Amino acid sequence: MLRLNRRNLIASTAAIAAFAATGNSADAVLGRQPGSSTITTITLVNGSANSVNAGSVTQIIGCPFKKGDVTRGTWPRFQLADGTDVPCTILNKLATTWSDGSLKFVPVMLSIPESVPGNGSLTVNILRGGTMPPPSKRRLSDFREGIDPRVIVDGLDNLEGTWVMNLGRGIKDRIKVVSYGSGDAGAVWRVRANARQNGAVHGQLVCDFYVASLANPDGSLKGVRILGKVKLPYYDTTAPMNWISFSRFQLWLNREGTIIRDCFGSNFGSVRAYNFTWGGGSTFNANHEYSTLNYADYGYCTRLSTTGQLPSGLKTNTSYFTGAVTSTTIGFGTCSTTPGEYLVSATSSGSGTQTATPYPYLSYFGALFTAGPTGMWDYVQGAGTDVADTPLRFQVNPSYWVSTGLIPSYDISVAPTSNAPTSYWPNCSEPVTRDLGTTGERDDLGIIPSWYVRHFLTQAAVDEQVVRVASLVGGHAFAINLESSAAFTLPCVNNGSDGKGTPYKNMPAPNPTFTWVADGNPDRSSGFTDTTNPMVQLAGFSQQDSTHMPQFNYYPYLFTGEPWHLDMLLEHANNAVYQRWSALGIATINKKYYALGGSNGGGQRLLQVNKHPTRYGITIGCNLDSERGDAWASGLLASAAGICPDHNPECPSHKQYFSDMNSSTWAAATDIIGALPKFAQQWGLWDVDYSGGYYFVDHWQLAYLGSAVALAATATENRDAAAVLNTHVQYFNNVISTFTGWVAGAYVTVVKMGDELGSPLDWSSSNIAFYGPNITWQKGGQFTITPFSNYTPANNDIISFTDATPTPAGFKNFTPYYFVGLFGTNFGLAPAPGGLPLPLTDSFSGSDCFYLVSSSPPSTGSMTSIGAPTSYNTEVTGMLSYAIAVGSSVSSSALSDLQNRNQKAGLNFTSDPKWAMTTTFAQNPHRKHQTALSNWSRRALRK
Repeated sequence: MLRLNRRNLIASTAAIAAFAATGNSADAVLGRQPGSSTITTITLVNGSANSVNAGSVTQIIGCPFKKGDVTRGTWPRFQLADGTDVPCTILNKLATTWSDGSLKFVPVMLSIPESVPGNGSLTVNILRGGTMPPPSKRRLSDFREGIDPRVIVDGLDNLEGTWVMNLGRGIKDRIKVVSYGSGDAGAVWRVRANARQNGAVHGQLVCDFYVASLANPDGSLKGVRILGKVKLPYYDTTAPMNWISFSRFQLWLNREGTIIRDCFGSNFGSVRAYNFTWGGGSTFNANHEYSTLNYADYGYCTRLSTTGQLPSGLKTNTSYFTGAVTSTTIGFGTCSTTPGEYLVSATSSGSGTQTATPYPYLSYFGALFTAGPTGMWDYVQGAGTDVADTPLRFQVNPSYWVSTGLIPSYDISVAPTSNAPTSYWPNCSEPVTRDLGTTGERDDLGIIPSWYVRHFLTQAAVDEQVVRVASLVGGHAFAINLESSAAFTLPCVNNGSDGKGTPYKNMPAPNPTFTWVADGNPDRSSGFTDTTNPMVQLAGFSQQDSTHMPQFNYYPYLFTGEPWHLDMLLEHANNAVYQRWSALGIATINKKYYALGGSNGGGQRLLQVNKHPTRYGITIGCNLDSERGDAWASGLLASAAGICPDHNPECPSHKQYFSDMNSSTWAAATDIIGALPKFAQQWGLWDVDYSGGYYFVDHWQLAYLGSAVALAATATENRDAAAVLNTHVQYFNNVISTFTGWVAGAYVTVVKMGDELGSPLDWSSSNIAFYGPNITWQKGGQFTITPFSNYTPANNDIISFTDATPTPAGFKNFTPYYFVGLFGTNFGLAPAPGGLPLPLTDSFSGSDCFYLVSSSPPSTGSMTSIGAPTSYNTEVTGMLSYAIAVGSSVSSSALSDLQNRNQKAGLNFTSDPKWAMTTTFAQNPHRKHQTALSNWSRRALRK
């Protein structure tokens, strides 16, 4: 490790000053010493067997930086190992900075100055002290002569005839033209084009073209890249709002009809048609070859035809949505969101050859991309010799990425298995499950989903493709693309930082009651007309509320720097706020009661705690009666606030807008914590769930929430978030020190002393109990416990009853009762240790589990299984490790207890690494960053 003492520093400074006195700047000195000011590296990998010529332009590359590494007013430089400069385009309009003005993130494109051999690689050093390259010769006019891209669609449902979305016309109309950056490698823009038919504008259907004009080394046109995003975005339109489907969907090079991409691919139209026969009721036999994994291929818009007559109840020239898909059967329904619930039942088989043909469809506020199977944009050759886009992929330095604090403190030594291959096409869902309400651990549930963590650790080509595809699924599947038809930007659901309705520049007027709920139900108080068919609001997905919403777009944008991922991230983050169930709530918290659930403060976006000011646009408050709803909403909001460009060309107010809502969220959390009674405040009971009339916490949901708060603390440098995280982890400090780490994996833990809204939080650990055993009892007899996990019953173990479980006659809820007279699995319950058992005057036999405290918990294992990388115990362990890296005060004995249990269970993260987190961000020699970050965190916690 390099040690710089005061003498070294003075000598180094003097040497640089001496060189500067001779007319050489410090940067020039360092520039003549290849790698001397290197921050990190990028590795370019040639995925082709053929050599890549010099002058090849890379894809856009996301470049995150540690605070202070690229100082205020400077930019990164790029060099080969021998000191050769690498020309670049810096997308400076997408740059975002740390609080000291140093660069946090910026996307770049590189023009490689030398060839890369087939199946070879090339290392590019990223250095300090760069300047902005001069603008490129490339202009939007490159897309108006010869290369004149357009998206062509033919209507099927709710759209008649042929409609054209022409990039050149969009450039001329300048409805919405965004420049991201220009430099030696070319320039990048986004341009909106209206759909037109014979000169008439549709009014709702548009295409946002993301385009790049690439430069040869001499500045001439190498070629262009094009991605179209077709959508129906306007929420304040006066025209009827409806979903549409296409019998043609193509990206053309020019008006002559040269096809760049037929977006049907092999997934729609006649090439994908299949025959079916009636099997009885709503079941039809079909060799459809659809995937049944993760409900991947249900929900497709399908037209039916026959050479004779269709089965009764089905019609030609009518679109149905596929559901109840098995390997050999299928159903046809009237709803795209939950097709299995709206299937058509036939009473006769019909006649002739019956054929089903799928077509792509666009739900209101959804989107469809023109991307190919890789999830990337298309390339068209210009004047250069590159007939196809570059095969160069890029790999990043994982230890440096972790050190930035922009992603969790992942253990970069883990070598996970790769994701299953997947491809993009309109209306696809893989690898995302369409049924987001499915219970159990899933790849998509994580502060960064498992798909992306696998890529971060493997950086394999198959995983890179999954990153891009999954992100596009998150943009085309959900109704997040809401825009004002006047301002062409997101609906503003925050009242402004002062809470008085101060407008954000270039955004619609603040509307704190704005709501759009795209769950197959009519919208609630949204202020605009619902779609004409509310059952087709999502592209075959079951829901889009934040309880199960994956973090689709943050990592893909951080890695690729491709601006469409940023746009989707901001849309999801805004959606996470305006889908909070209630617009306004007042939480009354005093020394005895804590009311932040149900109708009194739960799931609010505008929350007042006691007499504190109302906090606007927040994402905490037990949304949908679960901490996970708060977790994923807060994670989306924190990542948007952390990575949104300082001067976003989409809208200059977006940075302040998302930062205000992120700040309000953690200010509200500190309001709650400050108002809690002492025990709850000291031991982290600040976001207690309310569901079905009783109160509990889920340890796995607390892990989710902790990881979101940790990301907010580092990515947004929010001091309130750091303080909230430190309070949050105290819950586990107390529970593990009091009851051992065996209980950390408990499914549910009771932390309240009553069953009414506003019932008091526990006043001591003696009232806490953990969801565990199934017990039954017989009138005039004893209780019987069913063995579970590795638990062994013992006298003085405790059972608590709640309103969520049956309560024996004569017993009270939320009261500890002690095992006495234990014989085998039979026992009595007494109100005091060793006391007389209370008589049983009724009987119960059922499958309910009850709440337990073990007097002698096992030294190994957990209340739920360990051995899977997504077990509850493991999630808690990962979150606590992450919290330590952020600077929180986690008990070393508590963490050691959990780690030892995991180790004894033989835990490894090869299948799923998303909770493989370490206690430091500095997994490389640059440890000074960790010291600085921890010191910052400690200062924040003292605030």
